[in-house]
Amino acid sequence: AAGAIPVAKSNVPQALMLPETVNDGVPGRTLHPTHHDRTCGGSSGGEAVMVATAMAALGFGTDIGGSIRIPAAFCGIFGFKPTPGRAPLGTDVTRFATQEAIPTAAGPLARSARDIDLAMRAICEPHAPWRAAVPAEALRWGYWTGGEDDDPFFEPCPTQARAVEEAAQALLRRGHRVRKLRRGPDVRQITHLFFALMSAEGGMRAFLAVMKGEMPLKEYAHMLLLARLPNWTRPCLAWWTRHVMGEERVADLMLHTGPKTVSQYFELLRQRRALVARWRAWMDAEQIDVVLAPVAPTPAFRHGESRHLMPSFGTTFWANLLQCPAGVAPWTTVQPDECTYTTRHTDRWARAAARTMDGAAGLPVGVQVLTRPFEDETCVAALRVLESVRAPPGTAAAADGQKST
Repeated sequence: AAGAIPVAKSNVPQALMLPETVNDGVPGRTLHPTHHDRTCGGSSGGEAVMVATAMAALGFGTDIGGSIRIPAAFCGIFGFKPTPGRAPLGTDVTRFATQEAIPTAAGPLARSARDIDLAMRAICEPHAPWRAAVPAEALRWGYWTGGEDDDPFFEPCPTQARAVEEAAQALLRRGHRVRKLRRGPDVRQITHLFFALMSAEGGMRAFLAVMKGEMPLKEYAHMLLLARLPNWTRPCLAWWTRHVMGEERVADLMLHTGPKTVSQYFELLRQRRALVARWRAWMDAEQIDVVLAPVAPTPAFRHGESRHLMPSFGTTFWANLLQCPAGVAPWTTVQPDECTYTTRHTDRWARAAARTMDGAAGLPVGVQVLTRPFEDETCVAALRVLESVRAPPGTAAAADGQKST
């Protein structure tokens, strides 16, 4: 009815659970559009590559932990995860069809924020139609670079922190109301809660059942190991991992994953509801409409590194736990003098992040915006504003974000 013509079904990873796009089937591995030794992200990686390389004008994906936003950021395009329920999911045959604690959301990927807006107007469910957005000049912005915390869970690379700071300063130069937030979210708690909920069934049994006997990819090895550990072994193994191997973050995740009783699962749901309540109260107290934040600690990593870097996406898990809209806008690229990664941690995750930054010059890096649940129109308006302030003055894109939001 809206006039779009589907042209292709793009590649996704096995079981849709990876931040890279690879499977053992006919499509195989999808490469980054400009750096073929790097991943395009996932799970909507094939869609992101088709949009980034102009094979398609618009794409659609689903997002339960960043599967729209991660590939959009890695490939240098726009991506939007709506509030769950604002856009139709169609026939969902994955294990997440009945997983309501962190519901899946379907949303668009595009080369412009205007196309994101157009797509959402076309696909919104009738019970939640697209509304007029808050005027651009009325938006109140708060920003957080990811490095302000005294003990960050996963430090952002220099380019990611610079991207958020530059975007905030660009907004200020155009007269928008922007201020730096005193503190960001507790990414450590968010990451632990996300994995606790996602692993609560124990052993990832439903995940394996969906594959109907197909062997899991090696990229799932660490995730499956954590899920399958008997609960009685976890305290001892976590102690060894923390004090002998020196991997504090891995040890903490070991203690939070694994099968849960019904009462333990109810407690996790209570924690998620408390997180949502704190988020609403925090935005009210800070008097902001939009949060400008990092997407991920690093740009696109090399193929296969998702087994080490899956826990690094706490800043995308954030919006899924809150069930709020979140979008990604392209902003900059890694500069030659930014190909390093500094952290107090010495674990396998830190080493993987350092390997990612080695030779990363030229890779795209985006910024993320989040708003309150069901304020999707405000979130997309924020993407259009970011597109306009990044564009050279006098261009159509520079004018578009001001007149259309």
